[in-house]
Amino acid sequence: MISLKNIRKEGNPIEKYFVEHKLPFFQGKGGFTRVEIIQLLRNSPCNPHQMSKILKKSYRTIRYHLDILEDNNILEKTDRSYDVKYSISSKFNIQLFEKLLNIGR
Repeated sequence: MISLKNIRKEGNPIEKYFVEHKLPFFQGKGGFTRVEIIQLLRNSPCNPHQMSKILKKSYRTIRYHLDILEDNNILEKTDRSYDVKYSISSKFNIQLFEKLLNIGR
């Protein structure tokens, strides 16, 4: 997982890019949480409870950010059963996202 500490110290190139392109879901304080969720889901689908334990954030916080990411076609549900898992949507350009994370390194 890419460390977000360097991004916080050097400025947030992801936020700058998305502000310029008027895509608000990576802006502000919550943008870091959404980046962490996407990085986590790059490896395998997870449910919100698993994410909250791994990222050490409240279940409610994770659910809030999952809704934003799903509404913007970045994530999708992999299963409609009780244990709903999320994965990165095929509509989301993960390669571009990873390039943006590596800007300035």
